[in-house]
Amino acid sequence: MKDFFSLLQFNTSKPKKGQLLISEPLLEDPYFKRSVILLVDHDKKEGSVGLMLNKTTSTPISKIIPDFPEVGIEVYVGGPVNNNHLYYLHNRPDLLPSSEKIKEGLYWGGDFDILKRELSTGNLLTNQIRFFAGYSGWDKLQLEKEIKEKSWITTQISSISILQNQVKNLWKTILGKMGKKFEIMSNFPESPALN
Repeated sequence: MKDFFSLLQFNTSKPKKGQLLISEPLLEDPYFKRSVILLVDHDKKEGSVGLMLNKTTSTPISKIIPDFPEVGIEVYVGGPVNNNHLYYLHNRPDLLPSSEKIKEGLYWGGDFDILKRELSTGNLLTNQIRFFAGYSGWDKLQLEKEIKEKSWITTQISSISILQNQVKNLWKTILGKMGKKFEIMSNFPESPALN
């Protein structure tokens, strides 16, 4: 089956901050299988940091952080690194000082106490923020190597889509919108032996 995918000529553009990584259909790593990851930082000398967009814990943040406002926001699995730490994406740098810009309309981090207050008052809306437990990380040049090995497909997505996209079928939906060759990949069964 690997020969079939080599014929499709994967998108192998260089990784950059704000880009999506889509795992290839036959990626065997159980943690990253059919994952969609937003690169929140990329540096050839330092490495890369990403947050997985399509795996939820189904746990509200108020269950993880006891004094957090009851706003009904689920926490997503960001990745296997530092999974006892919380990270967040948002589009309100005006409300959250010390936020770091990922791309136009999308930021991460910022003052956590202010974040709680702004959510409590309704100034920060639940569709303007996403929380993640842990992150996905790569050492310097590791991600470039994995892209050359065709483990990842790179693409872009709007900032609004990142904050408001539904988790279910995100991997398949994004591949399906990338053109015919990727649509074929999106329909490939998870277990080819069962096909």
